[in-house]
Amino acid sequence: MPACVLRVHGSATKVRAFLSQSRLRPSAVFFKGDPGFPKSRGPAKTSGFNIPLTSNKYGASLWKQSSAAATYLRGRREELQRMRRFGFKRAVLDFGLYDRATAKHPWPSYALCRQLVAIAGEFRFDIELSFYGREQQ
Repeated sequence: MPACVLRVHGSATKVRAFLSQSRLRPSAVFFKGDPGFPKSRGPAKTSGFNIPLTSNKYGASLWKQSSAAATYLRGRREELQRMRRFGFKRAVLDFGLYDRATAKHPWPSYALCRQLVAIAGEFRFDIELSFYGREQQ
């Protein structure tokens, strides 16, 4: 399902402290050693939380997803500055996508809007594209 999630990793102490004072609402909070999901992955290797930035209402368009994510992040600049001061180990903008490659176009392009790239750079967020195979029609 196409969407963008901000995944933040750091110590359990920092995760608890940040979230106790934050207006951001995570969809998942996990701590090192907790059972992983799926369980076949084993226990969580780090502590952290996930914050959904977009939903699948934008469809498979990475451009629309990145634009919506940029809007979400711009509206929460103060929280992002606080997050940066906490010095988390890693923060990544993870875009879930379907593979759009076809026989006619075996190497499709996946474009991000420049506003998202600028915000990611400002707050030192990595960007990942997670492919979930082909969209089931």
